[in-house]
Amino acid sequence: MSSGTRLLALAALTACTGGEGERPVGAVTVSDSAEIRIVQNRAAPAHPRIWTVPGPLLEIGVREGEPAYQLFRVVGVHRFSDGRIVVANSGSHELRFYDSLGQHQLAVGGEGEGPGEFRTLSFLRRFAGDSLVTLEAGQGRVQVFDDYGTFVRSFTFEEEFLFPILAGVFTDGSLLAYQQFDMGPEMEAGISRPDVELYHLSSDGSARSSLGSFPGPENYMHVEDGSAMGVGLWFGRSLQVVVAGDRVVVAPTDRYELRVMERDGELLSLVRMDHEPVPLQPADFDSLRNERLGWMEHPQQRARWARIYEAMPRPRTLPALRSLMADADRNLWVRDYLPPRDERGLWTVFDPEGRALGRVETPEGLWVWEIGSDYVLGTTTDELGVERVQLWGLEKRGQDSVPAAAAHPEPESS
Repeated sequence: MSSGTRLLALAALTACTGGEGERPVGAVTVSDSAEIRIVQNRAAPAHPRIWTVPGPLLEIGVREGEPAYQLFRVVGVHRFSDGRIVVANSGSHELRFYDSLGQHQLAVGGEGEGPGEFRTLSFLRRFAGDSLVTLEAGQGRVQVFDDYGTFVRSFTFEEEFLFPILAGVFTDGSLLAYQQFDMGPEMEAGISRPDVELYHLSSDGSARSSLGSFPGPENYMHVEDGSAMGVGLWFGRSLQVVVAGDRVVVAPTDRYELRVMERDGELLSLVRMDHEPVPLQPADFDSLRNERLGWMEHPQQRARWARIYEAMPRPRTLPALRSLMADADRNLWVRDYLPPRDERGLWTVFDPEGRALGRVETPEGLWVWEIGSDYVLGTTTDELGVERVQLWGLEKRGQDSVPAAAAHPEPESS
């Protein structure tokens, strides 16, 4: 199935029977342990129940033409309630605004350190209402704009909070953040996995409270001739975090388990899915190594990295999941971790109660930034490196199986 005509297929799972003391709900078993709700989803044959994706309905981006349509290093995309689209184009240090038909309206920002300017634009999300929030990770600066790009205010993270990452925005404008781990030369050789601490921040950054620490991404430190080189471990375990409404969902990728918490870190439920670990094939590792080495033109650089890749430990299995998102109706979308040669987007969708609704396939090569009630918004990059923003429709059949948007009217960016 080609990316231009691909369907987004949602298959509802069949019912199963729970054990003693458990409540079977559709394809899941719900139980309680120490006031924590445990939702165990069981893999089962699927009934056809289709969500189709007509489109793409809109595409922004060209290889040649007006500069306003040439995109480079897009780090965020958002669709406003009136259909307009804003693109965080970090290559030009701009927020670019397009109307509902994809016609360029205006650009704000530019390179600099003044109000409304950017040095290292790395994050864009919807703020309270139709406002916007951005992050410059290198400077630790957060800026707020209205829905037409007018600068409103900013704040900077405290000095000890180095390389912050914003993981999401709550409905009241407060933020979820954590500190990116910095691999320094003091690390020991081999694999390490430092904890990541999550923080709930007030909308102006003046107050901060911890939600707890969780195992972060696995890293590999290579030591050679007295010098150290740190890289992320290929196919290593990591931490996925998303805001869904006013709740936080955390998923270390060691296992298929979603931890649903309140904003203060109180654990409410564990959402689990039966998962059989997928072995990492040697060809998958070798394919990625050859691709990376092929990018390097200098022989000495290529030789050094070849030694690093050769010495890098190889995990026996792929992580349990790749990424985690929340759509406008607070459904959770969990993407499968596939080998690097497989560019499909395969997801399992869970309703706000943690019950698996079924499987979803997004267009091949589409990096999804936002999922609305009736659209999927993402970016693609072609073989020439040309970036494009694409808007796909989300046409739901069997809508009775999916929680209505009225249950949670405030849409959440992902």
